[in-house]
Amino acid sequence: MKIVSILNQENNIVKTTTINLAAGIASKGKKVLIMDFNPQAQATIGLGIEKTSLTYNSYDLLNIKELEISKIIKKTNQEGLFILPATIELASFARETHLHENNELRKILETKLEKINNQFDFVFIDCPSRPGMLVNLALEVSDSVLIPLLTEENAFDGLTQLLSTISIIKRSLNDKLFIEGILIIINSENKTINESIEKEVKRFFKEKVYKTIIPKTQELNESFLKGVTIFDYSKNSKVAKKYNELANEFLL
Repeated sequence: MKIVSILNQENNIVKTTTINLAAGIASKGKKVLIMDFNPQAQATIGLGIEKTSLTYNSYDLLNIKELEISKIIKKTNQEGLFILPATIELASFARETHLHENNELRKILETKLEKINNQFDFVFIDCPSRPGMLVNLALEVSDSVLIPLLTEENAFDGLTQLLSTISIIKRSLNDKLFIEGILIIINSENKTINESIEKEVKRFFKEKVYKTIIPKTQELNESFLKGVTIFDYSKNSKVAKKYNELANEFLL
């Protein structure tokens, strides 16, 4: 079982990355779990999971030591795709948890993940957009990090902070952590900006940049609002085909 943290920026287009990549990989016959570590619960919402249907969520995963992880995981409408959902409660947990408790939380989370090690091929942790306790905890238990990057003028501002956080966790708490890949997502109408950012990202990250580039399209927002993946919303669309290509590239 490979655990991958997805470090997103605060943008609905980017926040669909986790569910659409995971759905694409599940369609290849893999068993995939999304762990929603975002208090905004965008992966949970994006898969149409209603809060009223939840008995437990990721807050309980971290807060109730004896709670089995299997009791929190829910099936989705897609074969092979599962989610460990989140609610806004997670925000209060992040605020109330002190730094010295992080080590204990990591041990608890590692123990719970170990119990499902043979049940899934991949676990994608959908992280909050801002660094903090939840991001750190996700990175501490992950094998790798995938970073979606929007093509916009300030694209590298948030990336610098993310790379610093990854470096600190790697040096101090998780020496096996590595960057899985950088995913470019088109967000600007300005072709010059798009090409400039793509060139700079490839210059810095080289082979870590995925060949697949996700296009700018309203269909991603629309599918998110409908609570379905892009494959369920518009399986023949250009962006669905691109996420299918990304899934193939990820599995290489």
